[in-house]
Amino acid sequence: MKIAETKIREILQSVYPYTILDNNSLSPYPLILLPDKQLAFHIISIDKNSGNEFLFYNLSNSYLACGIRLIQLWEDFLVNKQAIVESRIKLLLGSFTRIHARQTRVERIDKHLSDKFLNDNNLYGSPTAKYRYGLYLDNTLLAVASFSAIRSYWRDGIPYRSAELVRFANLNGYSVAGGLSKLLVHFIREQKPDDVMSYADRDWSIGTSYEELGFQKIEYTMPQMFWIHPDELIRYYPRRLPHSIIENFQAQNEIKIMDDYLLSKGYLKIFNVGNIKYILNLKKLNG
Repeated sequence: MKIAETKIREILQSVYPYTILDNNSLSPYPLILLPDKQLAFHIISIDKNSGNEFLFYNLSNSYLACGIRLIQLWEDFLVNKQAIVESRIKLLLGSFTRIHARQTRVERIDKHLSDKFLNDNNLYGSPTAKYRYGLYLDNTLLAVASFSAIRSYWRDGIPYRSAELVRFANLNGYSVAGGLSKLLVHFIREQKPDDVMSYADRDWSIGTSYEELGFQKIEYTMPQMFWIHPDELIRYYPRRLPHSIIENFQAQNEIKIMDDYLLSKGYLKIFNVGNIKYILNLKKLNG
């Protein structure tokens, strides 16, 4: 991780010519503090310490209580998604090209284009989605938002048509001011949900952008667990393991529990900080 730490320091120093402090007394990993920005960057290796379920959750809360936003920079993302990580760091520090949403147009886009854009510009890639929209400036795709299918449920005795904002990303190196709002408004006008739910990733976000759009904070979720092999650096959701792992597990007879099998193969559990759940209640907003 020394190479990754050196790279992060180079990125920071290229756009932030102020005091950078080391502050890792509460963590086994390097923690770089930018006091003028009230930001800190935590560079996390994939090892036995990253399997501490509440280490990063508690650390993030401790820093936030002091008015400092702690960004978790995981080794697998630093290796596999370096361009995205660099872009997001520079975005936080104000080093990006700004485009105003009024300069752009919204278009429905297909799965192939959405997948490619989100895989290239979002740390978590492209998820399953029903509706996909892009923001264009001339012929350049600058931002993409994907939404789930509309689902019906009851809340307080009232029927709701609900959708989820599943993923959003700007093109690396760009920020579209008002872009998410423009995509969200377009989706709402087309699909007419009664509410829209989404999650803010606490490894990076404190949810400010959602609150500016009128979303209400519902809850903080607990740390989310992933499986990852330190030699491969590919993280898997427990319920979305690749077929090759499942088939190999089913082919052997000695180990009956998947967790035990993965541990025997060198996989580690890692835990992020969790999410913040938000809901935009359009029935309430519209009276």
